[in-house]
Amino acid sequence: MRDAFNTWFEQRAPREQRLIAALAALAVTALVWWLAVAPALQTYRETDAAHAKLDAELAQMQVMAEEAKQLKAKPRISSAQAQVWLEVSIKKLGVASMTMQGSRVHISFVGATPEALAGWLAEARSRAQLLPVQANWKSSANGVDLLWDGSLVMADAGP
Repeated sequence: MRDAFNTWFEQRAPREQRLIAALAALAVTALVWWLAVAPALQTYRETDAAHAKLDAELAQMQVMAEEAKQLKAKPRISSAQAQVWLEVSIKKLGVASMTMQGSRVHISFVGATPEALAGWLAEARSRAQLLPVQANWKSSANGVDLLWDGSLVMADAGP
């Protein structure tokens, strides 16, 4: 097959031979570009953004690790103190009620603002060392305000 190509190529005029060689060189150059150079160049261009994203994620993880250390270092409060705190604090969630079931607390609320709900969850985690294990919320628009109705099941975040 190679001999057939060489014979065919030799039968061409010198001008055609140069044109065929130039087209072959162009095809090889394009193939190398698309398969090797372009992907590497694209990866190189994306490294700064990826590096910045990874740095941000690392910083966030370090903050979370520090927060976890602080929470572990805090003295544990008794279940009676946690129950008293819960009874007082659920009023921040609008119309709310709670029931204790062993080490879990079921909380139902109506008309909680997003800010109050987020603040209350953070406070429950840090003060009473409770974590949500189940949440069922739905939004309800009250004129211009967005409110949440639903229920939470919280459990002790102990070791």
